[in-house]
Amino acid sequence: VYDRSAARMRGRHSQTVGVIIVDLTSSFYAELTAGIDAALDRAGRIAFLANTGEDLDRQARVLARFREQAVDGVILCPAEGATVETLHQLTSANMPCVQVLRHVPGAQTDYVGTDNRLGTRLATEHLIERGHERIAFVGGDADTSVAHDRKAGYLDAMEQAGLPPRLLLCPNTKVASAGIVQ
Repeated sequence: VYDRSAARMRGRHSQTVGVIIVDLTSSFYAELTAGIDAALDRAGRIAFLANTGEDLDRQARVLARFREQAVDGVILCPAEGATVETLHQLTSANMPCVQVLRHVPGAQTDYVGTDNRLGTRLATEHLIERGHERIAFVGGDADTSVAHDRKAGYLDAMEQAGLPPRLLLCPNTKVASAGIVQ
């Protein structure tokens, strides 16, 4: 049986990567996690997986445990309200970190995700080009880069078209959105 701890002492690498997701019960995040796990497996690494449930205290505890376990790096989908200081703890310990889907503005880490501002702007422009004028933005009250960027893209398109924005802010859940849209 291969002794991973002995190998780590020799080579200073654990071949493990900490993966922190905000909601493993979501099918979207489950698919993301499966993709990350498959990519790590192809690279000869294994994931230590944790779910924060959008809890900043839990995120901090998980990050501390990952540092204690000497993972080679962290893939982090930051919990709502995460700050630069959260990520500074990793960078100051020379632990590589990649933020995924969400990013903390000003954090000195890599980021992999989509351009939510551009995507939402293009979607809104598409509706405007088809003659729609009463276009509402539903959701987006979370304190995350995704929520901020999507709202900004919508507002950009509405302002450019000279149309009044209609913001219907609510938690980003199917239940909350359904209650507003009725």
